[in-house]
Amino acid sequence: MVKPYRRAVIVAGSVILSTLAMALGGCTVEVAPAHERVYAPPPPAYQPPPPVAVAPPPPPAYEPPPPDVVTTYQADLSPYGGWVTVGTYGQCWRPNGIAADWQPYTVGHWVDTDQGWAWVSDPAEANWGFVTYHYGRWYQDPSNGWVWVPGTTWAPAWVAWRSGGGYCGWAALPPQCGFGVSISIGVVDRYVPRDHYMFVDEHYMGQTVIFDHVVRNNVTIINRTTNITNITVVNNRVVNRGVSVAEVERVSGRKVERVQMTTVTSADEARRLRAEGKPVAYQPENIQKADMAYRQRVETRTTAAQDAERTRAQRRTQQSQQATEAEKQRDAERAKESAQSTEAEKQRAADRSKATAQSTEAEKQRAADREKAAAQTDQAAKGRANTKEQQAAADKQAAHDRAVAREKAAAGDKAAPDDKAKPDDKEKKEPDNSQK
Repeated sequence: MVKPYRRAVIVAGSVILSTLAMALGGCTVEVAPAHERVYAPPPPAYQPPPPVAVAPPPPPAYEPPPPDVVTTYQADLSPYGGWVTVGTYGQCWRPNGIAADWQPYTVGHWVDTDQGWAWVSDPAEANWGFVTYHYGRWYQDPSNGWVWVPGTTWAPAWVAWRSGGGYCGWAALPPQCGFGVSISIGVVDRYVPRDHYMFVDEHYMGQTVIFDHVVRNNVTIINRTTNITNITVVNNRVVNRGVSVAEVERVSGRKVERVQMTTVTSADEARRLRAEGKPVAYQPENIQKADMAYRQRVETRTTAAQDAERTRAQRRTQQSQQATEAEKQRDAERAKESAQSTEAEKQRAADRSKATAQSTEAEKQRAADREKAAAQTDQAAKGRANTKEQQAAADKQAAHDRAVAREKAAAGDKAAPDDKAKPDDKEKKEPDNSQK
């Protein structure tokens, strides 16, 4: 049997444990997980579209010289070669007695003049070189080999130039490059085969014996050189600069003599000066007229083509600007949408943070209320436990008092018979006087 005061202690311990469990359970605060803030990245910086690459316009189609010009050329060249019909170029001239590996601009030398580098033919080609190396173009026909295509514009030489690595090279311009006086590097690179170039060490430029030093089709040299073709018109005269004279002088260590180009109007005078080895610019009257007419036509077509190209370029520029403006507008709209999205996401994040804080605060309040209720419950339990302990103590005391009372009562009961017997003894001890 459990004594009353032990039962009170057990009850009080159970109440305390229950209160602690409730307090521990009630103090747990569940915080909602924070939402990750996701912001839209800003749009990339605007990059303007690359400029539109415009290919150089193709050269104008070949126009055969007028019949009287062709007649003049035939009179000058027929004794030294034959005329053949070549594709779209019509009547072309082919020199007699040339080697299988012959190329134009090989039998002669270069002279520095006020019109650039001029080709002076050696005697073997002087009778026809004064025409074919200063007018027209040279074309390597698959069937006829090298042929000369007639033209009307005079130049010190119609060649393209390359330079680099201590070498300079030249190649006859083909008719694909056009017959105008303005020939771009892009056109040259497109239409002049690289294996047509003949190279010499810059040391030999300007010397009268140059053919012995020519190097052909050398890939290494070709790859070390660049296109330096520079054909212009100065005072209505064609100028072909080519390799730098200063560079030739630096490499060779000698002064390159500049020769004045002599312009004459008489065929006899031209022959006399050529016989003396002097560079001569001679253009017969009919060729000069044909050339002027051709140049006017080319200029008219070129102007029209340039105007058309300018119009197309302006249209492309306008379209590009419109596209650029439209792209900028789209970028601005995307940036605005991104900013709005970012702001909205910030607001949502702020709302989530506020809701989380409110939920946390409410949970803290609930936890505090639970703790308060647990404390009140614990206090009440302690009060009840104290009351029970007091009652148990009172009961114990009362039981103790009752026990003491019973003991006293029992002791009193035990003494009572002795007291009653004593009167009888007195009676016995007293003498019976009556009997006496």
